[in-house]
Amino acid sequence: MKFILKLSNSLVQSFLNKQIAAFTLCLSIFLILVIVFGQNLYKNILVPSLDYPFGDFNVVKNSYDLFSQGLNIQKIKYLEDTTIFNYPTVWIYISQYLNLSNNLNSSVFIFIMILCYVTVYFSLIKKTYSYMPIFFFFSGSSLLLLERGNIDLLIFFMVFIISLNKKFISELVYLSATVLKIYPAVLLPFFMKKKISNGIIVLPVLFYLINIRDQLKLISDATPFSSSTSYGTLSFSIILKRYLNIELNHLIISIALIFSVIILFIVLKKKIVKSDSKEDHKFENLFICGGLIYFSTFLIAANWDYRLVFLTLCYPYMKTQNKAFKFLFNVTLLISMHYTILYNFFWIYGSLLNHISKTILFFTIGLFLIKIFKSKILTVKFYWFFK
Repeated sequence: MKFILKLSNSLVQSFLNKQIAAFTLCLSIFLILVIVFGQNLYKNILVPSLDYPFGDFNVVKNSYDLFSQGLNIQKIKYLEDTTIFNYPTVWIYISQYLNLSNNLNSSVFIFIMILCYVTVYFSLIKKTYSYMPIFFFFSGSSLLLLERGNIDLLIFFMVFIISLNKKFISELVYLSATVLKIYPAVLLPFFMKKKISNGIIVLPVLFYLINIRDQLKLISDATPFSSSTSYGTLSFSIILKRYLNIELNHLIISIALIFSVIILFIVLKKKIVKSDSKEDHKFENLFICGGLIYFSTFLIAANWDYRLVFLTLCYPYMKTQNKAFKFLFNVTLLISMHYTILYNFFWIYGSLLNHISKTILFFTIGLFLIKIFKSKILTVKFYWFFK
């Protein structure tokens, strides 16, 4: 009885928060509009939607049925309402075990993913007492993620859980997220920030990646990418080839960007250190997790814009920085998350602004990741010196 009263009181206090109340109202209105207008709603607000809901999830939903027929779903597209299967094969067995080909089961699964996604935003709003997460949630990138029903809805929630840094739970969720979508493996430095020995968690990850090395190539080949509604050095490479007829390997661009971030940190070191505050340390874990996802995936390949939502995890930390960095982060993230609107209204100039904003975000995130890990490394060295 006491637990129920405590929970009820906590819920009442949450909804007394103006920002939480505003988000709840916006969600309710949006849900009603989706029910009334369906896919047309997304098209009318310039979200690049399909003619059917949750298009990305359909490839997982039908994966076991197609696979059991002996069809090579990792190389050939068999259904009109799906893409080529570009997930680790573990999703085929998840589809089998949960019977996701059943419409009710798949609907429940999608509902749970969306619920998990929305829960993180409620938490971010509660932590920051800010309206900004509401703008991020209803951005083009976030709505695209929701419209497609992409598995990144679940991964986003799992990365949030990892950032809570709960012993054993965070490690278990990290391993699970890596098995489900591979790219969360880049979060390894998060576990090593206090103890280098924590890096031992990389062993099962490496074992898994080696075990599915044949799949990695198939997943890469089957993943569609774009020079417009995506970010990363591979997108840069495509743009250079398409518009300037310059062929440049994206790995060369990645190496150049890494060195550029290091040089920029050396130049701006004093200003970045000055921006340090006592409050920002409690949001470091969120920033590291969201920042590592964006920074690393930017360097590795082209990523659909809905993956920009991981940068919303960086917002609480950036909110504690000085006005210049806070303003830069908020503005560039909002611009980055609205490619379609910018392109429709400003054509190539809007597209250019969008890509510049994504690059500025890359440098901004990189600078603060260096700042955080540099201080952590110095702390570890100091501890071992006096131990």
